[in-house]
Amino acid sequence: MPKLKQKTIDGEERIKHFYSEEWFGEDGEGQIYMRYYTMPFPPKDDFFIPGLDGEEVLFNGVPFKVGLAHISGQDYKSHFAWLINFESGKPEIHVEEIQRMLPEANYIIVTTPITDTSERAYDITSELMDGFVGMLRLVGGNNLLRQLIREAAVDITTRDMKTLTRPVPFPQEIEGPFVTKETWDQFKEVLDAISTKDDTEGKRLTLATKLIEKAFFAEVGFKFFNYWVALEVAADTQGHQSIISLLAKAYGKNNSYVQNYLGFQHLWETRTAMFHHGESYEMPYDVERYMQCIILDVMRSKLELAPNGYMAAAVGSGFDVTHLNRNVAQAKTATIDIP
Repeated sequence: MPKLKQKTIDGEERIKHFYSEEWFGEDGEGQIYMRYYTMPFPPKDDFFIPGLDGEEVLFNGVPFKVGLAHISGQDYKSHFAWLINFESGKPEIHVEEIQRMLPEANYIIVTTPITDTSERAYDITSELMDGFVGMLRLVGGNNLLRQLIREAAVDITTRDMKTLTRPVPFPQEIEGPFVTKETWDQFKEVLDAISTKDDTEGKRLTLATKLIEKAFFAEVGFKFFNYWVALEVAADTQGHQSIISLLAKAYGKNNSYVQNYLGFQHLWETRTAMFHHGESYEMPYDVERYMQCIILDVMRSKLELAPNGYMAAAVGSGFDVTHLNRNVAQAKTATIDIP
C-alpha cells in the first residue's frame, strides 16, 4: 500500500500510483488534482478498486486513478478568507491560516491531471472530479468516500502540494445592505402572513426561505439550481408559464411584461439548459440578487399581500435584464492562491 508522509509522497514508485506518465508531455512536467477521503470501515477480503494495481479509469474521456493509501505525519495549512469591513469603510479580505495534521489512517486517494490552461483550471478539474466521485459513490457506497479531508494540486516533479481557497465573491453595492424601517416592516408582514397560513402552505413557504440560505452559500456553479428549486417551492409549481402568470397577475400586467421586460424567459432558458442539457452556469452577483427579488414577488403573491414590485424596482434602479442571458454574463469571482 502506498504510504504518504509529511508533505510529499514517499518514494518515486509511490507517486506513480497516483498518475500516469501519459497524462503529460515529453518534458514530464505537470500537476495532478488530488483528493483525500476517509474510509471509516476496514476493507473486506474482496475489496477492489482499479487503482490498487495502478490502473486508470476513464470518465467522460478524462483519466482518473483511485487508490488506498496509509497516511501518517502529514501536516499542512488551511486558509479561510473572510470579508470584513475595516476602518477604511470598504470591504477587505482577511485570510485566516490554520495549521493542521491528518490523523494517521488509511485514506482513499482520487487523482486526475490538471490539463486546462485557463485561470479556472483548478475549479474546472474539481468539477470534473465531482462527476467521477459522484458516480464512484453510487457504486461504492458512502463509506468508501465518507468525508473529503483534503484537496490539493500536486506538482509531479517537486511533489509540492498546494491548496487553493474557495472562490470569494467580492461584495457589490447592489447586494445591500438595504435594511430600513420600511424593509423591516415588509419582513415582518411576510413572516406574520406565513404564520397564519394552513399547515401545508406555511411549511412550504418556510422551506423556500431555508432553500434561499442554502442557495446563497452554495458553490457558484450550483447557486442557480438551489434558487430555482426555492422559486418552484415558493410558487408551488414547476411550470414556467404558471410562474409567469402568477407574477403577471401580481403586477397587473400581461404575461409578455414578465417574460420579456422583466427577463423571465432568459431564466427559464437557463433552467432548461442546466436541468435538461447538463450545461454549466455560474450566476453573477446581480442575477443572484434579482432571483431573490423574484422569489420575494412570488411569496407576496402566494400570501395574497399587496405587491411591492421587487423585480420592477430592480430594473428601474438599473439592473440590465440581458444579464439574465447565460450567454451574456456569468460570474467572476476573486480566488486567493496561497501555497
